Amino acid sequence: MNGEEEIERLRRLNPVVRSAPPAPGSTRFNAILERSMSQTSTLNRLADPAPPRRRTRWTVVAGIATASVAAAVVAAVSLAGGPGQRSAPGTGPVDAGSVLLAAAERTEQVSSLRFSQPPQGGAAFSAEGEVRGANSRIVSKGEGVTETTVVIGSDRYVTSADGTTRKETIPDDQKLAPFARAAGDLTRAASQDRNVAVVGTEDVRGVKTTHYRLTLPARTSAADPASPVTELPATELAWFELEGVDSYSAPVQVDIWVADNLVRRISGTVQNQDPLTTVEFYDFNAPISITAPAGR
Repeated sequence: MNGEEEIERLRRLNPVVRSAPPAPGSTRFNAILERSMSQTSTLNRLADPAPPRRRTRWTVVAGIATASVAAAVVAAVSLAGGPGQRSAPGTGPVDAGSVLLAAAERTEQVSSLRFSQPPQGGAAFSAEGEVRGANSRIVSKGEGVTETTVVIGSDRYVTSADGTTRKETIPDDQKLAPFARAAGDLTRAASQDRNVAVVGTEDVRGVKTTHYRLTLPARTSAADPASPVTELPATELAWFELEGVDSYSAPVQVDIWVADNLVRRISGTVQNQDPLTTVEFYDFNAPISITAPAGR
């Protein structure tokens, strides 16, 4: 067989060359078109830049007077399972759930704390903050901009790097659902999904912690089964940056680090992407005072 005959033989074996394109309007044509549109929508969702979402979270949403950041941590911990499920250490997911719930019970008693969100993502956004009750002070940096946001009740004060401060009233449509309702609904929904595991032990700010992970499976079409967590309203899921989680075409992981029955770090990640958010918590019950900027 000469070279030309070999090329012709290989050409006939190539299904792309051998198969004619489907006729417009045919069943195969419509199926391919529908799949292509679905994948395009998914790719657009996956391409959403994480840093702007995180900046919105800390400068706008985190200070809303429905709960402190500590409450958000407690609610995120509740992802691991429902109440009333206890077992001996080392028995797997049920034990992980009970440990996390114990941490939730203690963390929700915290009156104040500080937190740090290290730089991550293309915009290298970072934040440092402190909260007391429903009030907060957050210094955010990213894209060459530094802002300090103070939230006291329904008032928000934003101070730019040049020292100018503007006062805003937090509108109702930016307020999340009440924390107690969000935490309760999320706990009930998560109790039906026991996909939580112990990852191992790690140091967080010099403290030895146990790392837990909850994986929410991907949904590539509306026909795929939905996790009870994804059926909660966005006003509740936004506490954990899980709003719209059912539109990702890859699994989403919620990671939680616990030590001494306190949450030390939480992180949400879409598989093969930068984390949605990673936040470390420390200085629990420190003497923190949140006041308006000078002259306000």
